[in-house]
Amino acid sequence: MSIIRYLLDEHVDPLYRTELLKREPTMTIWRIGILGAPPKGTPDPDIL
Repeated sequence: MSIIRYLLDEHVDPLYRTELLKREPTMTIWRIGILGAPPKGTPDPDIL
């Protein structure tokens, strides 16, 4: 089985991450600015 990991942009409402994890707690979903993810303000080219 493949593992899909998501990195949400800092402009995406944090509620999306919360709701996705409620439905599938084993998903890996980071959001810019949280521990383990790039800090807020990181330019998109640096992330890609």
